[in-house]
Amino acid sequence: MRSLRWTVAKNALSNIVRGGATAIVAVALPHFLVHSLDRDRFAAWSLILQIAAYASFLDFGLQTAIARFVAQALELGKHEHVRKLIETAFAMLSIAALISLALLLLIVFHAGIFFYGVPSSILHEFQVAALIMALGAVLLLPLSTFTGVLIGMHQNEFTAYAVGGSRLIGATIAIIASHYTRSLITIALCVAVPNLLGGLLQMYIVGQRLASARLERLAIDRNAAVGFLHYCAGLTVWAFGMLLVSGLDITIVGHYQFESAGYYAVAATLTSIFASANSSILSALLAPFAAMQARGRLDQMRVIVIHATRINTFMNVAVTAIVIAYGKMLLGLWVGEIYAKQAYPVLVVLMATQTLRLFASGYSIALIATGYQNSGIFPVLIEAVVNLVMSLYLVQRRGALGVAYGSFIGAVVAIPALFVFCVGIKEGLNISRFDLGFRGILVGMLPVLPAFACAILVIRLHQFRLLPIVGWLVSIVIGFFVFKLTQRQWSTATLAAR
Repeated sequence: MRSLRWTVAKNALSNIVRGGATAIVAVALPHFLVHSLDRDRFAAWSLILQIAAYASFLDFGLQTAIARFVAQALELGKHEHVRKLIETAFAMLSIAALISLALLLLIVFHAGIFFYGVPSSILHEFQVAALIMALGAVLLLPLSTFTGVLIGMHQNEFTAYAVGGSRLIGATIAIIASHYTRSLITIALCVAVPNLLGGLLQMYIVGQRLASARLERLAIDRNAAVGFLHYCAGLTVWAFGMLLVSGLDITIVGHYQFESAGYYAVAATLTSIFASANSSILSALLAPFAAMQARGRLDQMRVIVIHATRINTFMNVAVTAIVIAYGKMLLGLWVGEIYAKQAYPVLVVLMATQTLRLFASGYSIALIATGYQNSGIFPVLIEAVVNLVMSLYLVQRRGALGVAYGSFIGAVVAIPALFVFCVGIKEGLNISRFDLGFRGILVGMLPVLPAFACAILVIRLHQFRLLPIVGWLVSIVIGFFVFKLTQRQWSTATLAAR
C-alpha cells in the first residue's frame, strides 16, 4: 500500500499542476486583455468573471463532501455505497445549478441597476458575455461531482489534466481572439466552452477508472442525502461566509466605482493565485485525513496539522514580504505602469489579508476532513459580517482601497475569534490553542520576520532594493534550523501511518 507521504506528495503535486495552470491563465489573460481592451471593457470583463464565480459558492460544499465520503467508503471497501453517493451528489448539485441559474439570471438581466457605471454602449455586450459565462459555470456544478470523486480516489492527477488543460486551452484561444476582436462575447465563448469540456472529461475518466462510479441514473438515495445535508450544513455557512469575504469585493467596487473595478481585479487576481496555490497544496491532505479518521488515527493527524501550519505560515509570510518589496515592479511588467500604480496599494493590503486568513488553513482542512466543520461556523460568520460592513463603509470614503481595508479588518477579527470560539473547544481534534498558535503559527512566522522587516524598510526608504533578498535568505537559514528541530514529529507521524 502506498505510504501516506507518497499519497499526499502526489496529490499535492497534482493540485499544484492544476493550480499552476489556473495561475498561468490568471496571469496571461489579463496581461493580453489590458492591452487589447479599453479600460471599461476590461473592468466589465472583471465583473463578468466575478458574476460567473458566484456559481462555485453555491455548490453548498458538496464537492468537498463527495471527496470525503468516497475516500472513506473506498477505504472500507463499500463500492455499492460509492455508486449511491455519486448519484445523489450529482442530483443535488443539479438542483444547486438551478438555484445558481436563477440567481445569475437575476444579476445579468438587471446589470444596468447593479452596475450603473457600465457605459450604455457596452451594456448589452456585457450582459450577453456574462450570460455565457454564467451558463458555463452553472453546467459545471453537477460535473464537479466527478472532481470530488477523483480526489476521494486519491487520483488528483486526472483533475489536473482535465481542469488545468481545459483552462489553458480556453485562455490560449481567448488571447488569440482578443487580437482580432474586442468582443466580450467572443472571449466569453472561448473561455466557457473548453472549461465545460474539461468537466465532461472528468466524468468520462471516473467512469473508466471506477466501475461503481458510472452515472447510470439520476436518483437520490435517502441515507446518502441525509449524510450530505448533515455534513454540508456547516460548509454551506462557510461558503456563504466566503461569498461575503471574497466574492463581493469586485462587485462592490463595480457598483460604487466601476472605473476602478479593473484595477482592483488585477490585485485580486494575484492574491487569488496566492490563495489557490496554498489551497492546492493543503487540500491534498483532505482525503488522507478522512481515511485516517476512518482508521482512528487522530493523534497522527494532529501532528501533521501542526507541522503543515508551521510550514504554511512561513511560506505565506515570505511570499507577502516579496510582494511588498517588488510588487509594484512586477505589476508594471505584467499589466503596465498605469494599472500598476492603481493596483499596488490594493495588492499589498489584500496579500496581508490573505496571509492572515491562511494561518489556520491546515486546521480548517482537518476540520472539514473529519466532519467537524460546524465548529468553525462562528468565526467564519464574524469575519464575513465585519468584512461586508467595513467594505461597504470604507468604499464610500476610500474607494477601491477601502474595500481592501474592509477585508483586512475582517481577517484581523477572524483570527482571535477562531481561537476563542473554536480551537480546543467544540471540535473533536483536541488541538490545543498553544499547539496551533505557538507551535504552529508563531514558530512558522518568527524565522521569516527578517525578510518581512527588510521589505517594509525598503518601501519606507525607497532604496536598498536588494535588502529584501538578503532578509529572505536569512529567513530561509533560520527556518531550516527551526524546522529541522521539529522534523522528528513529522517522521514519527508518517512512519506510524504507513
